[in-house]
This record gives sequence, structure tokens and C-alpha cells, in this order.
Amino acid sequence: MPTWASVLIALGSGGFAAWLTTRNDRRDRFRHRLIEAADEFASAAAAALMKTREAIHDANTLGVGSTLAWEHRDNVLRHSARIDLLFGPRRAASQRANDVLSALAKVAFALMPPSPDPQAAVRAHLAVTEALSSFSLAAADAIGKGKPPAATPLERLRRRISKRSRGIRRR
Repeated sequence: MPTWASVLIALGSGGFAAWLTTRNDRRDRFRHRLIEAADEFASAAAAALMKTREAIHDANTLGVGSTLAWEHRDNVLRHSARIDLLFGPRRAASQRANDVLSALAKVAFALMPPSPDPQAAVRAHLAVTEALSSFSLAAADAIGKGKPPAATPLERLRRRISKRSRGIRRR
């Protein structure tokens, strides 16, 4: 085999190995971001579950409503922004995160003064638990794939149409 062919093969295999390493490193970093975002969201949701459980107990025993459940829901809402950004807004994990937020809002609404409804709050509280479990499963599935969300052909078409309509309006 000529020397130039050996050098060419060595350079080609080295370049391919570097490309694979870079791609795998990038995927690992993205997967790490997904894990952090899911962990922060799930931790905030679990903390909100515990605090709303205390508020439900107070409403049952004292008959007093509280607006603190909204603050805990808002904290979970802050963490959901990263979920939408990293997992993709139309993906299962993001949709399950929105289900958690919706159920937390129902708990908070049921605990609002002047007349809290502890039974409705308990039902909504159970829905939060189920939604959080569904979120965990969807997030684990997405983390296992570890790929950044890609635009579907339909989303790309919507963007092109949107860009065209913006151009028409400017004229």
C-alpha cells in the first residue's frame, strides 16, 4: 500500500473518531440539561404537593382557605419554562408538565377564601400526583432518547407561512 494511502486512511479515521466524540459529547451535555430541568420541575412540583396537602388539612380542620397554593403553583410554573424549551413545547413531557400545572391550579382555586372546598382540593391533589407520575415517565423517555427536539415538517411549514404572512403585512 502506498504511503499516501496510509496517511489518508489515518487522517480519515481520526477525523471520523473526532466527529463521533464531538457528537456524543454534545448529546451527553444535552441529556444532562434535560435531567436537570426535569429534576428541578419534579422537585418543585413535589414541594408544591406537600404544601398544598398542608393547606388542604388546614381547610378541613379550620375551615380557612389560603392563597399560598397559588405561590407554590407559580414556583412550579417558573420551572416549566425550561421544560418547554428543552423538551419541546408540543412533546409529551411538556404536555404532562402542563397537566401538573393545571391540576395545581385546580387545587389552589379550590382552596381560595372565603369558601374553600377541601373535597375538590383533595380530588385535584390526586390529579397532580397522577400528572406528576406521567410527567416523570414522559421525561424519562425523552431523556433516554437524548435528542434535541426537532421541528416536524408541519412546524417548518407553519414557520414558512408565518414568515410569508409577516412579509405581506409589512408592505
